[in-house]
Amino acid sequence: MAGSDWGGVQVIGSSTTQSTPRAKGGKIPVYLPLDLPSVVLKLSGRKAAKERFHKAQAMRSVIQSEGLSSLVIPRGRLYKEFSVEDRLPVRIDAKHNAMIYLHNKSLFDLPVRQMTRLFAKAYIDYLVELDSDRKEILRVRYDNIPFYITQEGVKFGLIDLERSKIGSNVKKMEHKIFILVSMFPFHSDIIKEEIKNSHMTFGEKEEQVMEKAVFYGKRYLERCAE
Repeated sequence: MAGSDWGGVQVIGSSTTQSTPRAKGGKIPVYLPLDLPSVVLKLSGRKAAKERFHKAQAMRSVIQSEGLSSLVIPRGRLYKEFSVEDRLPVRIDAKHNAMIYLHNKSLFDLPVRQMTRLFAKAYIDYLVELDSDRKEILRVRYDNIPFYITQEGVKFGLIDLERSKIGSNVKKMEHKIFILVSMFPFHSDIIKEEIKNSHMTFGEKEEQVMEKAVFYGKRYLERCAE
């Protein structure tokens, strides 16, 4: 493929010479080319780019086999040290996405069900950060699974699968419950129902974890709305 230098970034098929805008936050540089509005460039190095690509492919296989149409993984390909991915119509801003959830809760029933079903088969880490005393949520990483609304309903963009794993036993059930319910505290009943439908473990210990996560998650959303 032909390429040109754009602010030190190799942009596939670009003849632009101006600086490439970079997304805020994140561990690796993420570029948003102005002349390629449908593309995201993630500069992670060749080895990490290949790992990201294969993790996305593995997760996509689970999503397709389970029919989880509300969960969207952008198409990706490799080019040198870059992951080149389709750009979803999302804002990579945790508070913005928290407000989408808070103000459109009734639209989240299906995607939350599907996210719970995904967690029966796989796991995505680093979605909820606790303080050092584990008594408060510091941050919910809604920016790692940003939301967008379509005519078909709400979609979750699974844009950061660096810490994802495939398998039903990669994390304890109470940990999965805490992550899911902290992110979607107004959907704890749906999460519980889907856990039982998926034949995952749910007993007294899991119930206690869920109650704790509902409290933490709602309190976090209240802070976001201030």
